[in-house]
Amino acid sequence: MTELSALSFEQAYAQLERTVQRLEQGDLTLQQAIETYEWGIHLARHCGALLDAAELQVEELLAEQSATE
Repeated sequence: MTELSALSFEQAYAQLERTVQRLEQGDLTLQQAIETYEWGIHLARHCGALLDAAELQVEELLAEQSATE
């Protein structure tokens, strides 16, 4: 598996989509399904953190813009 912190939002989201598809196929053993689900949770959290950071960055830029007007 790829190091999570090295993944961009787009890469992590694409892996999350593939992970969901793999789980939906239903051909995994119980252990594989658990491991795949766990990886999906990590990917979803990573995507959420990246989105939160982007939102904060936009808010800071807007605040800077408002302060100069």
